[in-house]
Amino acid sequence: MRIVVWQPAYLGDVVFAGPLTRAVADAWPGAELVFVARPPADEIARRLPGVSRVVTYDKLGHDRGLRGAHRVLRELRAFRPELWLSLHGSLRSGLFARAASPGRSIGPGGQPGSPFFEVTVPMESLAFPQRAVAVARAAGVAARPELELRPTEAERATGRRLVGEGPAVGVIPGSEWETKRWPAARFAELARLLLRRGRRPVLLGAPGERPLCAQIAAEAPGCLDLCGGSVSEALGVLAACEAAVGGDSGLVHAARALGAPAVVLFGPTDPGRHVAAAGQVFVSLGLPCAPCSDHGTRRCPLAHHRCLVDLAAERVDREIGAVEGMA
Repeated sequence: MRIVVWQPAYLGDVVFAGPLTRAVADAWPGAELVFVARPPADEIARRLPGVSRVVTYDKLGHDRGLRGAHRVLRELRAFRPELWLSLHGSLRSGLFARAASPGRSIGPGGQPGSPFFEVTVPMESLAFPQRAVAVARAAGVAARPELELRPTEAERATGRRLVGEGPAVGVIPGSEWETKRWPAARFAELARLLLRRGRRPVLLGAPGERPLCAQIAAEAPGCLDLCGGSVSEALGVLAACEAAVGGDSGLVHAARALGAPAVVLFGPTDPGRHVAAAGQVFVSLGLPCAPCSDHGTRRCPLAHHRCLVDLAAERVDREIGAVEGMA
């Protein structure tokens, strides 16, 4: 079997594809599974169970426009896929599925690209991991919603070396969407509480989040600031930590997929869209105005952002202590 899994979205969206790639690999041992992802999420795709090869589609950068789309399309046509499984329902996603001429294509229903898939799956009301399960079932494959990532031993060794001795907690303050970020002052307060408990906060994030992490590190001396490294390096670091904490963001969900105890802070988005495993706690204040968005927004619609501003650092620290006890 030659299979394409298509998900050129954010890092977290690729993490949520794990139930699908694992199910396909279990159902068809020896199948060649090509995963299409955009950077930096392509680094996550390489650590998903069952993925044979990753095709990087930098649709917002190097592959922007028709020339980049044609490059990717040529590579996928040469692969001659027998089954196309899309977790993305944009018009572009549907057109790629049709143009690659696979033997069979399955994708989301009710989306702009839906008319171009041979089989569509209603998934808008499903939790994110359950969407991958639904696509797998449409392909005739049994699946379960647990997230999973498999970093290499070299990445794990690098993570242990960077973190060093003693208990550490991965602290992930950033997010693609501003309203999903707990305030930096709260993160700094949490870091000081962790340090008092003998836990070293390890700051992680994308290169663009370096100023945010630097601000937290300045307000909480003793933090280990590793923000701005590669995604694969961050995976190794998270694998070496006793727990992880942060907002509803891709790197936090990657920590969950590594099996790390995790505390996830939900503000504008719905924790019901996710499936918690043992040792994972979803924290939400449950305000009447929340959730207000499926993916987060740039600004709070009510201009107060109380869903995260009002969340106390002491509560989050208690939750971290609780999940550490579950490890």
